[in-house]
Amino acid sequence: MLLTLNLFEYRRRRSVTPARVMLRKLIMPCIQFVPIWQLRTRLWQICGANIHSSVWIARTAMLDEDAPELITIDEGVRISYGVMLVTHSDLDKEVGPIHIGQQAWIGAGAVILPGVSIGAYSVVGAAALVNKDVPLDVRVAGVPARIIKNTGVPKEWIHITDDNYETLAGTPRANEAISPTPAPVGRHNGSA
Repeated sequence: MLLTLNLFEYRRRRSVTPARVMLRKLIMPCIQFVPIWQLRTRLWQICGANIHSSVWIARTAMLDEDAPELITIDEGVRISYGVMLVTHSDLDKEVGPIHIGQQAWIGAGAVILPGVSIGAYSVVGAAALVNKDVPLDVRVAGVPARIIKNTGVPKEWIHITDDNYETLAGTPRANEAISPTPAPVGRHNGSA
């Protein structure tokens, strides 16, 4: 859903202070150098984006710096490297919010255009150009993005976090690793 005003009109009408705009202009170029994903998510929140704290955003993903307050990302979303969330067009004629539903995955290099809503549990393929709404629980890919499969995120991967990855993926943790049985300690039978 695109708004009925251009970027210049939107800037005049929004309730963002000039100090906040200046703060985000200083913070946004530095976010990609933050190694901890939770801190990156928090910095995007400080810049004005409406992001749940469980959202993983890759270091090189870019959210629109002119209107990040138009971006809403729900719980458990994964946004990969090189993704661009654009809330206004290059010609500044279109402005629109972006909403990404819970547990959706956005593949590397995907571009989400203004006014697009991505349904919960959906997967956007790498390098896809999303210019229309994506329904719930589907996979889309291509330029422009089209539905390629009627199932989205694999259900067994939905609740994986850094804390439970090894358990849910079936790999043993470091402290659960199988160690070889130590050799018995005994006395040597030899003459001295």
